[in-house]
Amino acid sequence: MSGLRVNRDGPLGTLFHLLVSIAVGAILFTAMDVSIRNKAALCAALIGGPAFGFFATEASRASHRGILVSAPYVLALIPVTVLLSERFKIVVWQVSVISFTVYVLAWNLLGQKIDFAKGGAGLSFAQIVFVLWTAVTIPSAPVPLYFWLRRIARPNRYYVASAVAVAVIVLCWVLAILVR
Repeated sequence: MSGLRVNRDGPLGTLFHLLVSIAVGAILFTAMDVSIRNKAALCAALIGGPAFGFFATEASRASHRGILVSAPYVLALIPVTVLLSERFKIVVWQVSVISFTVYVLAWNLLGQKIDFAKGGAGLSFAQIVFVLWTAVTIPSAPVPLYFWLRRIARPNRYYVASAVAVAVIVLCWVLAILVR
């Protein structure tokens, strides 16, 4: 029997499953009545997360730092993807963050055999999800938040920006407590 064989237990199998589900989601998304820029931004967000997640996990397996691979994604590609979108900037931003987080979690659960009930590295699974989501959300936040705050009326914009700043400080504080 010839053809492409994918090891469904390894990281390539995880990437294969995520890309198939993303392709199905993209096909369903094309039926929506939105602009081509929004569709392209959402597809880039859906595909970019698992792709850079794959490179980051492979770099961490090769005893390199996975953070060096994921930093360009978090600091550059997510904001560019957000800029590509017209109306769904916050949605595209969080889809980028969540798709990356889901790939890294799936790789750890399937490829590294981390127990769902116990978690790993001294953290529960829910804490790992929170740490990953926060670690990608905070550095990638300035561009989407700028466009979101720009739509709010000037006097209220400062109150909302202050509330966002307090929320970011609280997230960083909780993150620091969890990873101690």
